[in-house]
Amino acid sequence: MNTTDDINELLTYDISGDGRSVRMHFKDVAGRAQQIDISLTCVNALMRTLPRTVQDVAREHYDDPDMMVTYPLGRHWAFFYQDRNAHVLTLSTPDEFSLSFALSEAQLRQVGKTAPKTADELTDVELVGREADSQDLVNYEPINDMPAIRITFKQSDETKQSLVFPIVCLVSLMMTLPAINVAALRVQHKDPTLTIAYPVEHFEVLYGSNMNTRILTLKTLEGFSISYSMSETQQHDIGQANFSLSSTESPRLMH
Repeated sequence: MNTTDDINELLTYDISGDGRSVRMHFKDVAGRAQQIDISLTCVNALMRTLPRTVQDVAREHYDDPDMMVTYPLGRHWAFFYQDRNAHVLTLSTPDEFSLSFALSEAQLRQVGKTAPKTADELTDVELVGREADSQDLVNYEPINDMPAIRITFKQSDETKQSLVFPIVCLVSLMMTLPAINVAALRVQHKDPTLTIAYPVEHFEVLYGSNMNTRILTLKTLEGFSISYSMSETQQHDIGQANFSLSSTESPRLMH
């Protein structure tokens, strides 16, 4: 049995007492409340996959294979985590969508002084903004003629639950997942200072479509990537970041 609900809005979420699962609350297109329980493993799978999925949906909807979905940089900060010998850079949008990345100091300085490449035909778009015990993420499926995607989960009784997200709601979900992931891990490890940093394997700087914007794409070894749009000044400021030295009160770091 496979049931499908068309989602209109992400409302809120609750973390289980052991931090190993999350109950997400949605409103469907009929205005009815829907909820779904997903494991923390599934949250991680969604978080690492959705940026590429959102870009694929946008490219298909706008019939533009060169489109890049970017998230406007609002502010950034950095610290040096002494115990792990890690330089941690946090990038945040004006909507407080934040991700942290672990880079070497050399990588960080390189980000600040890398001359942008010009990509042929590049366009970019800025995007800001029933109960089931689902255990596993099964697949993603684009919806024909709609900027939407169907995400299917397998429930504990082996039935399948599908949720159809329009792109706006998909972006809202993606921008919420990092906070959910950190909050759940803090509950699970009983450590309110824990944070997550994704080790950067590769980065790329491109000119945006208006040539006044820089697009910084950060990629991890396992293929997770996300792009930020920023000014030339912001790019240079990142490369000149002064790392504050972590203390015993600093966040515990997880990769």
